[in-house]
Amino acid sequence: MVERLRPLCSPALAKTLDMRTLQDLSRATLIHSANALTWVEYLRRVEVKELRPKNELWLDRSIMAIEAAVDGLGVVLESEILADEELRDGRLVAPFGSPDLQVETTTYFLVKSTGFRSGSRIAAFEKWLQAAIAAAQGAQSRL
Repeated sequence: MVERLRPLCSPALAKTLDMRTLQDLSRATLIHSANALTWVEYLRRVEVKELRPKNELWLDRSIMAIEAAVDGLGVVLESEILADEELRDGRLVAPFGSPDLQVETTTYFLVKSTGFRSGSRIAAFEKWLQAAIAAAQGAQSRL
């Protein structure tokens, strides 16, 4: 499973700031959280040379940063996996729809030892995990 990060904000903020390109982030408050990618690194990867935001807000938890974005406090750089529910129900949007502006940060693997005895609980967990991943990937493909 691949985790992708991209800018997310409330629909109202996207409309108010008329965000069409990444340079429009200079009119926004950038919300920072402790995740796999900083705004500076993200902007470097998508080849934005210099951007000075209007304000910055620093939070230490992704869930707090996502809620701040839902409340219209700014634009968060966050995981589509963690913000899946907010994206599905329309509380958050990706103001820049281009897939080129998504950055892959982490890939997750399910690993089990070949020597480990399989049981029904392990098989049930693996089945549940695969179904959850498939659902998350399906939701991401609809964004």
